[in-house]
Amino acid sequence: MICPFCANSNTASFDGTRFLHCDGCGLFIKNIPSSKSALKIKNKGFLLSTCQRENPGEDRIKNADKQLDVLERHVSPGIVYDVGAAAGFFMKAARDRGWTVYGNEISERAIEWAKNHYGINIDYGFLEDLAIPESHFDAVVLWNILEHTYNPKATLEVCRKILKSGGLIFIRVPNKKTKEELVRFYTGRHLFEFTEKCLTGHLEAMGFKYVERNAGHNPKSGVPHCDYLYRK
Repeated sequence: MICPFCANSNTASFDGTRFLHCDGCGLFIKNIPSSKSALKIKNKGFLLSTCQRENPGEDRIKNADKQLDVLERHVSPGIVYDVGAAAGFFMKAARDRGWTVYGNEISERAIEWAKNHYGINIDYGFLEDLAIPESHFDAVVLWNILEHTYNPKATLEVCRKILKSGGLIFIRVPNKKTKEELVRFYTGRHLFEFTEKCLTGHLEAMGFKYVERNAGHNPKSGVPHCDYLYRK
């Protein structure tokens, strides 16, 4: 398999994992199903358990407010696009803080839930297939979504196109620093896994400028993650 980030053909599997490892940029790559299969699975399997609780979305909106605290250290509320918006939790939190919100999602059930509960309209489809105005957004957010995309480089290229000059991209992905961590924290739904060196290198190669980067972990699962804030 050719690496979708650096086009290196030297990718090899390694013991104990279901991933390939790119010797060029360090990207971990899983065998990728078709986009049609993904749409079928997502629409059949979604409704988030979060949406079925007594106070649906409460925890996710609290997390979204933490994201917005970071964004708003560097930009005043403006126009934001949420890639892979799920049921619109981040979009609701941002709208409540004065942002104009847009987003996309491939689960029709999630889009319907967001419309019914929050009055939020979410674009249906993959980001790369949508007609989105270029140089329009003050911020683009990809929160636990880049690892699910079919071509992360293409996704990031679209994000750069739709950002205004000086606009911010804010990414959270799992941070699998070693092959051992990849095995320990294996997640079947992820198509790619990133190390800090891998993703940082690609963001900078695409012309993004470093703003801040913060590593942490999920307090419940222990899965490590990293937050990347870069400017166009």
